[in-house]
Parts: sequence; C-alpha cells; structure tokens
Amino acid sequence: MTDRRGLLAAAVLAAAALGAPALCTPALAQDDAQAWAPTWSDEGIASVATMLTGSWRTTNAVDEFGGEGQADIVMNVAPLAVDGMGDTLYVETARSDALWEPYRQAVFQLYRYKGQIRLRTYELLADDVTRAAFAGLHAAPELFPELSRDDLIATLDVALSEGNGSYSGSTPYPYPTGVGGAVEMTSQVTLTDSTFTTADRGFDANGSVVWGAGENAAYTFERVEPMITADHREGGVIVIDFVNPGEDVARDGDKIHTHYTGWLASGAKFDSSRDRGRAFIFDHPSAPGRMIAGWTAANNGISVGTHRKVYLPWEVAYGERGNPAAGIPSQSDLLFQIECLYIEHPDTPATEGGAADDGIDHTGHNHP
Repeated sequence: MTDRRGLLAAAVLAAAALGAPALCTPALAQDDAQAWAPTWSDEGIASVATMLTGSWRTTNAVDEFGGEGQADIVMNVAPLAVDGMGDTLYVETARSDALWEPYRQAVFQLYRYKGQIRLRTYELLADDVTRAAFAGLHAAPELFPELSRDDLIATLDVALSEGNGSYSGSTPYPYPTGVGGAVEMTSQVTLTDSTFTTADRGFDANGSVVWGAGENAAYTFERVEPMITADHREGGVIVIDFVNPGEDVARDGDKIHTHYTGWLASGAKFDSSRDRGRAFIFDHPSAPGRMIAGWTAANNGISVGTHRKVYLPWEVAYGERGNPAAGIPSQSDLLFQIECLYIEHPDTPATEGGAADDGIDHTGHNHP
C-alpha cells in the first residue's frame, strides 16, 4: 500500500496546486495556434524541457488519493507561454480513472543559477471552479489562458545535474510545507527519456522525518502515449476527450443524457446540470434553433461513459448577442465539461432505472 502522505509531497514537485486567473482569455487565437512553438534559453534547458514534455504514468498503482481504491497516477507536461517569464511548462496530474478531475495543476520553470539548471515549481492563485475550467487544455494549447509572472507563487527549487543522458538533483535546502505534520520538506528527482522519479521527505519541528525516506518514498513515472486527445471540428469547435469508450455511440435520432458544466473562456461558471441534480437530455442531432449551433458538433461521436471538454467559439455559441440572462456577454467563447450518462436509442427507449427526464424546456433559451 502506497504512503499517501509521501505521494502528496511528491505531488508538490510533480504538480503543485494551480488554477487559472479569474479573468483571462485564451492565450492564442486559433489561427495562430499552429504557428506557436516554444523557445528555450539554451541547449541544456531545451534538453530538460524536451525530456519533461509528454505524458507520464506511475509504474505502480496508488491507494486512494483523491478517489476510491487504487489507481495509476497520470502526469501531463506541456510547454506553456507565461508573460514575463521564459522556459515554462504546464503540469497536470490526475488519477488514471479520473483524468478529467486533476488533483494538481502546476507550472514548472527551468532557469540557471550560477550556471546550474534549476527546476522551480509554482502555484497559481485561483479557485477550484476556475481550475476545473482549464483541466485538459494542454491538449489544445491555443485555448490555455494567458498567464503572467504576477499570477504565480514559487514553491520550491530542484538543482539539476546532467549525467549519462539523464538529469538528477535535489532541493538545495529544505522548503516550508504543511503536508502530513511536517514543517519542512526536501525533494529529489531523476529524469531520463523514459522515466521520471521523485523522492521526498518531510521533517517535523525537531528535524525528525515524519514521512518519506521509506520503501514508498520514491514514485516512478514512465513515459506513455497521450491519454487525453484533442479533435478540431467544424465551426472552430474543439473536443478534448479524457475518455471515450466508443461502445455505445450516439447516432442520429438518439436522445443523449448528460451532465455538463459550462464556463466562459475566463473560467467563470455560468451553469451546471450537476447543480440542479438532473441530467440534461437532448435530441441528436439538435434541430436548428433548439440548441446552440455548435452543440451537435461537440457531441458527435460521444458514447456512454465519455468525459470530454468542449470549446465553442462565440459564433457557434450564443453569437453576437450573448445570453445576458445567463450571464453570458456578447461574443463569448464557451467551455463545457460533458459526461455522457446514457443514450436513448429510438428502438431501445429508456427503462426504469435509466436517466430521468430533467424537465427542461429545450427551446434554445436554456443551456446549452
């Protein structure tokens, strides 16, 4: 059984808690998305950044930690532009059975101190609602919010040394923490092309180790193929799938039962079926005028069990006018988190125990 306190400490390095600013916009226009590419200060920093970039998964399942039972932990790292800073990456960490609900989001910065490369982790001030809005957006970096140095708070540094095609190092001194009864913590990392290992120790006020340093002190991630994918669709719609089983796929004429949460591109939530405690049910495809224009494209290919994040440009959302009654301004790009609960096929109508009608008037005046 894995020591959860040790993993939590490791997560401070692997993905310190972060969100997105309460007021922000996508960092890049869609037309510029393919043109943007990260630049690095020097060859050494580029080497570390390239090795960090990608998807990582723990070699052993972790007990509980943000969910029920054991699960592998998945970490995604992607270059991210931060105004006023250079050599930065976004880090998102989640259980493999809940990729759409990361428990840590962070920013890494690589820099040199007296010639040696250091990896610094940052937290970003934001609430849970705003952080949820931007989960998974690393798969479509043009959607990620603009960040600046003023949005970030440094947490700890790891001094790195190169050797035999790998990088390893540790914190140059203990850093303050409140995890697991510790007041200070140290961290060690080893990075290769295929593995990323963290080992952490927490110390109490007397200098005694209160977690880490035992059999479960080290957590090893191995590089894997991306598990979160982005699909650019008609009308500028972008669909980011966290999981899509593909076994019971929506067809024309079906009714799709979902839960959804909707945000403005700023990260401000404007509605959620979960808050009402009722599934949102709609015809697929949607008749013109009954749903916002991009909704059908957003749900094409959805299957029971799908979790996805959807970006809708304002032109296929509420348009020039917006929806003032719902707090949606003019020309507002929208983000939706969608979970497909049930698909009602015409030849197999919903039965007792299936998703119930939500009682919503689907005239286009309700969400979406």
